[in-house]
Amino acid sequence: MTEQGSDFTADYHIDCTKPLVDEKLRMAWQKIVDMLADVINVPAALVMQVHPTTIEVFSTSNSGSANPYEQGESTKLGSGLYCETVLRSQAPLLVTNALTDPDWNHNPDLELGMIFYYGVPLLWPDGTAFGTLCILDCQERQLANWAQNLIHILQKNIESGLKILYMQQQTLQTTLQLNQALESTIMALVSALACRDPYTAQHQTRVADLTLKIAVQLGLHHELHQGLYLGAAIHDVGKIYVPSEILNRPGKLSIPEFEIIKSHPMVGAQIVKDIKFPWPIQDLILQHHERLDGSGYPYGLAGDDILLEARILSVADVVEAMSSHRPYRSALGLDAALDVVRSGRGILYDADVVDACLLLFEQQQYRNDWDSKIYADQRYQ
Repeated sequence: MTEQGSDFTADYHIDCTKPLVDEKLRMAWQKIVDMLADVINVPAALVMQVHPTTIEVFSTSNSGSANPYEQGESTKLGSGLYCETVLRSQAPLLVTNALTDPDWNHNPDLELGMIFYYGVPLLWPDGTAFGTLCILDCQERQLANWAQNLIHILQKNIESGLKILYMQQQTLQTTLQLNQALESTIMALVSALACRDPYTAQHQTRVADLTLKIAVQLGLHHELHQGLYLGAAIHDVGKIYVPSEILNRPGKLSIPEFEIIKSHPMVGAQIVKDIKFPWPIQDLILQHHERLDGSGYPYGLAGDDILLEARILSVADVVEAMSSHRPYRSALGLDAALDVVRSGRGILYDADVVDACLLLFEQQQYRNDWDSKIYADQRYQ
């Protein structure tokens, strides 16, 4: 056993020459721990960073007084923390109740009331340790498969950011690749939504494809394509905060329930607001339910006050939503969806965008490909 306070570099696979995490990734990881604590409903979600003699709280969820861990707080290695086992084994650890587990009933986290723990290692590309991603609770609990899957998805996306920093240190990295790491972090939120609502995840993927195809049909400059596709692929990410029983309920929603649904563009915009993209992704998410005549939400924007990319996305969103199956209704079909955007041409929806969409579906091959995607997804629902 290594003595407490000594150097644990070899024990925990630490490399002190690794680069510092920049502020952009720090903010993105803060979003991750905040979302984890909210979605899984635990008082504490943490990113921990290991050093040769200590382990530090690098990011901690903003959970109020229920979370006893403060950013920057450090504990000596060798204290018997949950995270030390994760670092030593480089494998996940689940402790459902440390009080009844003789391996953990003297763990220092018990002094903070944290008897439940689930953590995974965060590794640099060469296998050395950055730290851990973990959640803790003051009560015994079982962790659902979807929650474990969510944590592992976010683990991989945090590690993608570490990979970018690692490659940058090796002089093989560029600013574009760092942006790609940030994009990967945001796309992790899409995967998080998929854990709770696979219908919305499939919807976003198909909407992104159609949005990009319409943009190409319109002749939109190719430099806008990546941002448009990315924004469309996460346009409903705000639904991660909408309760599943409201999101997938059959029948008519009450007025308060519909107001909760309508909040998702603003919530989604908040999720990405601190990510410095070279494209107007926050506005794209915020405006995708605005309508040309000012009847949309959340702000009732009209005409050219609505971003062109959002006008494209809104048409693709309607076509996909109506033509595919949902838990609360059967698919209405592609023809019915196209009739809706056709009837709203120049009133609710940008005329040029509608024309481009209709022209796209006049191509039999694209129509066949679209129907095949819808059918393939619905076979497994």
